[in-house]
Amino acid sequence: MKKLFVLFTITSILFSCQNKKTETISIPTVINNNPSEVLKTISGEGIIRDINLGILAEEVLKLEKLTPIEDQEDTNILGYTHDTQDLETIDIFYQKDSKGSVIKHISVDIYPNNEEASKKYLTEITAFYDSKFGKNVSNIWKTKDSTTLTIRNASKGKMQLLNIDVK
Repeated sequence: MKKLFVLFTITSILFSCQNKKTETISIPTVINNNPSEVLKTISGEGIIRDINLGILAEEVLKLEKLTPIEDQEDTNILGYTHDTQDLETIDIFYQKDSKGSVIKHISVDIYPNNEEASKKYLTEITAFYDSKFGKNVSNIWKTKDSTTLTIRNASKGKMQLLNIDVK
């Protein structure tokens, strides 16, 4: 009887080991560098997304749909972040005036995957703002209301960074 029990237990263990399914996780190996997602994220009716300088800070809270950056030390800045499908990050910071009521400065940091993506995004974003505000001078645009928008490639080594600054 003991032999039969041991044989049954061993057989059960062997069958249970053979029937285990392995789960595979697929990780994308080719990164697309789709500029349109980056451009779609930063473009809108305003100078950045649907936001212009001078808008009430409380309106930004209502309009902005990106993920808020939590644990910000500076309460005069509203920060938002977005991670693209290509594993790139876009951070947008809306700085309030001294009274904390209106937006006086906007900064956008785009972290592309590589140098090629940085060049593509810079070209696409430059073309977008050229069509919106007229031809740039050294990647600087002046709008009708005297707002200045600057875009620059601030990459250093392997760290890729495009910065858009609005004052």
